[in-house]
Amino acid sequence: MSLLLARGVPGQARPPPGRTPRDPSPRARAPRAAPPAAPLAPVVDVSGILAGGPAPPELLAAVRAACASTGFLCARGHGVDLSLVARCMDLGEAFFAQPRAAKEAQGAVGDMTSGRGYEISPEHRRFADEFAVRYPDGLAHPEWSAREGILSERFMVGPEVRGQTYARPLALSPELDRRRPRPPPPPLPQEPEGGWTDGRMAVPDAGAFFAPNRWPAGHPGLREAMLALYGECESLSAALMGLFAEALGERREFFEPMLRRHHSNLQVASYPSQAAPVPDGARDLRKKAHVDSGTLTLLFADDWMPGSAFSPERGGLELQLGDGSWQRCDVPAGSVLVNLGTVATVLTNGEWRSTVHRVANPDPGAAGDSLRRSVAFFHKPDPAAVVGPVAATVGPGRPARFAPRPVAELTRQGVIAKHRHLGAEAASLKYHEFMREIRDAQGP
Repeated sequence: MSLLLARGVPGQARPPPGRTPRDPSPRARAPRAAPPAAPLAPVVDVSGILAGGPAPPELLAAVRAACASTGFLCARGHGVDLSLVARCMDLGEAFFAQPRAAKEAQGAVGDMTSGRGYEISPEHRRFADEFAVRYPDGLAHPEWSAREGILSERFMVGPEVRGQTYARPLALSPELDRRRPRPPPPPLPQEPEGGWTDGRMAVPDAGAFFAPNRWPAGHPGLREAMLALYGECESLSAALMGLFAEALGERREFFEPMLRRHHSNLQVASYPSQAAPVPDGARDLRKKAHVDSGTLTLLFADDWMPGSAFSPERGGLELQLGDGSWQRCDVPAGSVLVNLGTVATVLTNGEWRSTVHRVANPDPGAAGDSLRRSVAFFHKPDPAAVVGPVAATVGPGRPARFAPRPVAELTRQGVIAKHRHLGAEAASLKYHEFMREIRDAQGP
């Protein structure tokens, strides 16, 4: 039985256009996306639900409208300690501020299957290798990664696993912990005989979802800060999933069973300055057009950290609209940007959107000093949980677009694990193709 039971009109992603330079430059590109007339990510205040209060009807209506429109919203009153976010960015920047060979030699190199350790996307690894051929002596620039032509890099962690249980993070925000007490760590799910499968896809080992974290030598503060922030994002994500359940007409606890053994990732990412012209092309963007897997993503970025002087000319997040055009996504300072992933698309029968987005390159005149940092939490349920459209999204005239299937078959780790025999780049392409299939099935 196919995952996709009915297909809507595909919203085909168009290749990123070139840019028109603001000044004479060999790095000719198309005009930067203009600010949208209306917010692509409406602002909602979630402080009340984090305090355990009821969700007002106007909040539920705003969430439904945002999720059915772009699948992006800005949450204020989120309770996450922004000084901890900034510390993770700073510690990540310190780790990235060394030669690529040193980062890879520290034992922090993770593969695309597990979502752990230091990663460079396969297409960006290839770009950096070609850059090294063009500039064998490197380029003069204060950022190591800019000297080596790295367009983006990241450090990723998952739930801290010891033995057969999650380890409680080293520290949690007292405010968040008081609002939502955490239950004792549950045991890890046991891998079913024959792997994670329902007959259509097999993931050979639970290590794809619960691999141990890989902490780089010489950066002890990174572990403490990232695990603390992981706990805060975990709590906020659980609260948002409760809000989403109520917006769908279910009780707040509806999604909790599938969240108890989640395999979420926390990522610190860096988009270095660009010391030399970057050719036009989809693979040469800081982050190519894509949709996220999982239920939701929490995103913090330099662009909207309080007091930031980050400007649009230095590149940033853009969303693709229904007509194929791109628009910058503006986020109020201090908010967290929340966007839906493809598991949410399946759960809502395509009624809530997972929208294509990308990270644009800087304008030519700003490229030499355009370092951008972000922290993202990719929330992903128990890989053994079976998900399909909830009852409120199916009925007369609203047939199910998706067949129920395990989460293991819908998230990055599982899909890439299935195709890892093809090599990292081919497996990554298979993953993004599958994400597009789900996105296209959500209809126009």
